[in-house]
Parts: sequence; structure tokens; C-alpha cells
Amino acid sequence: MKKFLLTSGIAIIVSLSFSQTVNWAEHIAPILYKNCTTCHHDGGAGHFSLINYSDAFNNAFSIHYKTQAKKMPPFPSDPTYRKFKDERRLTDSEIQLITDWFNNGAPMGDSTLAPAKPTYTNLPEIVTPSKVLQMPTYTVTATNDVYQCFVLDPQLTQDVFLDAYEVIPGNREIVHHVLIYEDTTGQSTVKDAQTQEPGYTSFGGIGVMSARLLGGWVPGSNASFFPRNMGVKLHKNGKIVIQVHYPAGSKNKADSTTLRLRFSNSTLREINIDPALHYFGGNGGLTNGPLVINAGEVKTFYNKYDIPSYYPKLSLIYLAPHMHLIGRSIMAFAVTPTNDTIPLVKIPNWDFRWQMFYFNQKPVVVPPGSKLMGKATYDNTATSPFQPNDPPKKVTAGEATTDEMFLVYFGYTLYENGDENIVIDSSIIQQPTGINTNDLEEIITTAQFLDPLPNPAQNQTKLQFVLPKQETILFQVFDVNGKIVSEIKPVSYEKGFGETTLNTEKFSSGNYIIRMVSNSGKTVSKQLLVEH
Repeated sequence: MKKFLLTSGIAIIVSLSFSQTVNWAEHIAPILYKNCTTCHHDGGAGHFSLINYSDAFNNAFSIHYKTQAKKMPPFPSDPTYRKFKDERRLTDSEIQLITDWFNNGAPMGDSTLAPAKPTYTNLPEIVTPSKVLQMPTYTVTATNDVYQCFVLDPQLTQDVFLDAYEVIPGNREIVHHVLIYEDTTGQSTVKDAQTQEPGYTSFGGIGVMSARLLGGWVPGSNASFFPRNMGVKLHKNGKIVIQVHYPAGSKNKADSTTLRLRFSNSTLREINIDPALHYFGGNGGLTNGPLVINAGEVKTFYNKYDIPSYYPKLSLIYLAPHMHLIGRSIMAFAVTPTNDTIPLVKIPNWDFRWQMFYFNQKPVVVPPGSKLMGKATYDNTATSPFQPNDPPKKVTAGEATTDEMFLVYFGYTLYENGDENIVIDSSIIQQPTGINTNDLEEIITTAQFLDPLPNPAQNQTKLQFVLPKQETILFQVFDVNGKIVSEIKPVSYEKGFGETTLNTEKFSSGNYIIRMVSNSGKTVSKQLLVEH
């Protein structure tokens, strides 16, 4: 059977090669709509739209070059080292299709065979946030890159657990990325008061050494939901500081980005966030420091954190490496007491513009007595891609644009039995083909809500879901104002794959949020567009 499938696949490829020219309608549009247009649409973070054929044709060289170089879609980590949640990558066959299309003159093909154009509403995924924090309107005045920090006050009268957050860029054309910090010292408020414009400028971080990095946003990101029963503790009277990167060319353009926070009503398992690997002294610091890179030098540094043997097991939820402009590569791994190596993250071509939070598909369990190891290489030569100095100058550790850092943040919690089976990335759950429903509890631990089909919908759409056990499910539909317009009453479903139908024939054309609520406490939302 395997041999038959393999030879059949080859036959299909050969047939395509000889009988059909690769064209936009049948081959390229599906790739772009799946992987690119979430950013590359009017009003999106991409610098140009790729919705229409004319868009793709006019940018055919850029599409070809960027995908060949694997710079787009942007996801810098090495997939052969470890896979992560929400990876944005093209397959080799998809890249080859784009190359063939470009080399053949980028033909349109039969436009009637093109898939339906996607629509983007930029509606929030967190329908009922606990807090909505909006930065004041800021107009960019510089011609070069700007890293502006804005202090937001959630007005917390007690400690709370954050279980989800969502960044809504005010101007997607100029917001390149956002980093979210918590400051409990008040230093950021002092810095903000010292400037006349909204916020204050700070490059490497927010200028507060003790600040905690909570999360972030890059173009194409969705809302971030921590695993069930887990969350990050926010402290009473603490401030939230967002560092927004506005790239060169943003001058005279305005932005007012919003942060939507969702708090839990119960005590959660705390996700601790620590830069366990760093460039300071002590445990976790450099083993061949200090962090100094002379002009014209390419240098590699190492750091190590010894997890005490009396610690419990740790469940790693996510990682966030951090360097500046002359950083070229960075990686982290763990070595267990039995000398087994656990790969954690590897970024072979560091680009400061694409700082990301790498959520594991499932928690990675690290035993006590393990060593966390880091390796980072810096290129301070004249040919370094993002060299800030001409000619190169000696670079030392610090937060300025021309300084450097070597940090790896770890989001982790204390291990509990079964953590290694928690599914953080629902994309690893496949459709029912070949899966025994008796094994579902070993594959997933919480209810999963799949995308509505069809979407856009006219008279009805299917709501599909996967349950690890028998559960009662409620569906609610909200309009753009947060008002409930429809509800499918709670029904008990057996474990496994299930579906129900939502009738939309009486809905007005427009955008809606569908929320699935399970009796186990799991809440997941999906967007739906209705067109009549």
C-alpha cells in the first residue's frame, strides 16, 4: 500500500508537470490565502496586499525571492530542531510551485477556478475581556526605527491570574511588533513623566531591569491563550508596559494600540517567566563572558543554568530568545542528569525585527538536576546584516541600540502528572481518519473547537469539535458589539469528533464571534462571516 501511494504521488506530480501550467488561480492563490494574506491585505501589517491576482503579479519577484530564501512567511526557528505552536511555513513543494509560477511568467489561469477571496475583519478573539487597556494616540516623528514604551494601568487592587491576552494594533501598517512587560517598581511611570510625548523611547527592553516579559505580538499572531488551568500572575498596583516597534517609514503616521486582558475567577497553576539563561553573573550566566564583541569580530558565547536536584520537575510552556542587532544565531537546550539532550529552540538566522514567543505544542518536561544550556553568536563585522555602526565599533552589554544582550526567557510551571499530554497546539490533532476514540484522552486533554465550515456562510455553517471525554457543550454567537444574537442550548456529547449546525439564514450580513463553552470550563472562540 505504501508503495502504491508513493508511486501514485509521483504520477500526480509528473502529470501536473506535463499537462498543466502552474497558475495563480489553481495553485498560487490557495498558498497565499492560507499563509500570507493574514498580513498582506488592505489595512494589514504587510506592506502590500496579495488578495487579487494583480497584487500577486505585481509582487511576483518579491514572493519568489522571499519564499525561496525562506524569509516569508516569517517563523525564524529551525523546524528540524523543534516544532512549535502556530508555525507559519511553506512546504518544499509549495515553494517549488511558486518558483515554477514565477519562472513561467506568473500566469493567472482560469479565474473561475480560484478559491473564494478571504475577508479580514480584525475583530477581537477575546469577546469578553476583563480589562481593555488602550495606549494614547502616538504620532511617529522619527524617520528611522522607533521603539516606544507606553505605560498602561490595569488598576489592580489585588493579585490576579491572566489566562489570555490579545494585542489589537491601532494601525497595522506601522505596528511591526509589540512586547508586553509588567513593572511593579514604578520606574516606567517615572520615565514616562519625563517626556512630553506619549510614552518614552527604549530599545532593548523598557529600561527597567526587574520588569517581567509577559508576552508579545507579531504580524499574523492571534490572541494568546495559556493552557487550561494555567496563567500568569499579575501583581496588585503593577503597571503593564507595551514596547511598540514602529519601522522606518512610519513618520507622521499615528497609532493607538489596544491590549485586551482576560483574568481567571479562580486560582490557576502559575506560569513563571524567568530569563534563566542570561549574560549576567551567577547561575544562568555566561561561561565565557563578559559579553564584549570587538570591532571586526565574530564571537560565540555560552551560558548555563543548573537546575537544583531538589527542585521538582518543570513543564516548559514557551521560550522567548532575545538579542539585538549584531546577533546572528541563538539556541537553547537542556541536558538531563542521564546526559540526554532535550532540544528547546534554535534560531539559525536571528532577526531582531521578528522576536517571537515560541509556545511548545505540548509542555516539555525537564527533570530536576538538568542543565539549561545556551549558545549565541554575534557578528560585529562590516558585512553583518544589521550592523548599526559604520565602521564597526566595540559592542558591550546593555539596552541601547548599539549594545547587545543574550537572554532566553522561559515560561514554565511546576510539573503535574500528565502535563506531557496537554495539547497546547490543536493543529496536531488530526481529523478522525485512523484514530481510535478510545485513545483520545491520551491525545488531547481539553475540548477543541475547529474552524466553522463554510466560512463565509450563507444559510448555515457546521460547528465541529473534538472532545477527550463526554461533555456538555454550549454555543453562543455574538455580534460586533458583544451582544448575543443566537445560542445553541447545552447538549451532552460523547467523547470524540462531533458537530452541530448553526442556522445563519436570519443573520444580517456581517461579522460574528462564535463561542464554544464546555462544562469543564474550556472556552474557545472562532470568527464567522455571514454573506447573503
